[in-house]
Amino acid sequence: MQVAGTDERFVLEMLKYFVQNTPVVLQRMKNYCREKNWNDLAAELHKFAPGLSFLGITSVEEKIRRVEDCVSEGVMHENLPRLMEEIDQMGTEVVNVLKEDFSL
Repeated sequence: MQVAGTDERFVLEMLKYFVQNTPVVLQRMKNYCREKNWNDLAAELHKFAPGLSFLGITSVEEKIRRVEDCVSEGVMHENLPRLMEEIDQMGTEVVNVLKEDFSL
């Protein structure tokens, strides 16, 4: 695996980190949403987004931006639980694919 001239070991370490930490991050986000802890939810989403960017997963990034906008504007509309569920499902799917494709 060669990614645009990037060190293969570095890329694999980043993938391992993402695979190991994403389930924990997703659980924290679900907890924060359930508890209506919007500040911590926004902070967790903000930390989660760069890993998605690294992997080129823009569909989840858009959902994260929409949730961050809701939280920062203090507007909690009915779409928030659905968006959080989609983020959780997509994050879990990405982890599963990475585990399988890279034997992580």
